[in-house]
Amino acid sequence: MKKGNPNPSEWFRIGEKELALAEAVFAKIRQKQFYDNIGAFCQQAIEKYLNGYLYFVGYKPEKTHDLDFLIRKCIEFNPEFYKYKDNCKKISGYWISPRYPIGLLDLSKAQVEEALKTAQSILKFVKAKIKS
Repeated sequence: MKKGNPNPSEWFRIGEKELALAEAVFAKIRQKQFYDNIGAFCQQAIEKYLNGYLYFVGYKPEKTHDLDFLIRKCIEFNPEFYKYKDNCKKISGYWISPRYPIGLLDLSKAQVEEALKTAQSILKFVKAKIKS
């Protein structure tokens, strides 16, 4: 995929793969040592779906991993996204910990389950919005 690819379906495809990976690791491994990685995959899946939605509505999003920023942009186009604002703010930093040696977040099982539920809900919500 090229940088800044404006094709929403490509963003959604990658987001679905990242969520599927998070779900599989959580379902099969269920070891605390992987919770930060699962959280990162959830953050990345949400990021891809929010970016895809923004391209879908004709907005070219800035390059960022900040879910709080992306969800606020989505809210500008559809206020129904507001219901995800708080969870996106919590999950926004999950991508950093397992990728860089700056200290683990040490996510709990409850935090990972919340991230999974949020990612699943956002993906379902965005799919419904682009079909309507």
